[in-house]
Amino acid sequence: MSVIEAIILGVVQGLTEFLPVSSSGHLQVVSFVMEKFFAGDGLAEGDLFFELLVHLASAIAAFIFFYRQIVSAFKKGNRRILLLIVGASIPAAVLGLVFKKLEIIDGIKGAPVIVAICFFITAALLKISDYAKDKDIGIKDAGWGKALLIGVGQAVALLPGISRSGATISTGLLAGLKRRDAVVFSFLLGIPAILGANLVDILLKLAKHEAIFTEKIAIAPAIAGFVASLAVSLVCIKILVVMVRRRMFSVFSWYLLAAGTATIILILI
Repeated sequence: MSVIEAIILGVVQGLTEFLPVSSSGHLQVVSFVMEKFFAGDGLAEGDLFFELLVHLASAIAAFIFFYRQIVSAFKKGNRRILLLIVGASIPAAVLGLVFKKLEIIDGIKGAPVIVAICFFITAALLKISDYAKDKDIGIKDAGWGKALLIGVGQAVALLPGISRSGATISTGLLAGLKRRDAVVFSFLLGIPAILGANLVDILLKLAKHEAIFTEKIAIAPAIAGFVASLAVSLVCIKILVVMVRRRMFSVFSWYLLAAGTATIILILI
């Protein structure tokens, strides 16, 4: 992988991890385009170290942006938020293990048409969130049912093309959370999810005695991808917060319709 390819993938990761357009889906489509039209390596299966770096950069960006909320969650009187995050993380953890066991995600990686369909599903979910009624519910008052509902949204987003932020924020809005609280809970839930998913990949590699570091990823591309992902992630988090607050969240549904259509066209070419 060249430095240019690493920067492109880092930018794509930063743009799509938090904007409701699916980072995993876009990384797969970009990788597919590199392989098909530019004779590049794409994002190969062995490039786990690179995937870890760009996802870690996104997690660090979320931690930096929501540092105050994270620290506040550990203070006395707010620790119920931590319990809700743990409870909401269970559906994704369980479904993730099932997907790993059945190798469902690996199968989808070879079928970009499924990614395109998932883009359309995310677009529909974002549009439906427009009709969410404001019930002015804060995170601490959300309750276990609403937390698990948001967790189910995160679990479904394990499928490439289903946006994690799109699914969790939309379900949060539909559950009646305040708009800002829906965003904050989505990000607090997303940090352990991003890190946990990559940790599981590493542990599975180690269990199979497979190499984590590959010759395809050199130091320069790794650093370039990490920096690109971190910088773009910070900008995109700010954009997302503003757009949700101004009730412009579903604007991304039009982009996803275009992305899904473009993916299908690229497959047919």
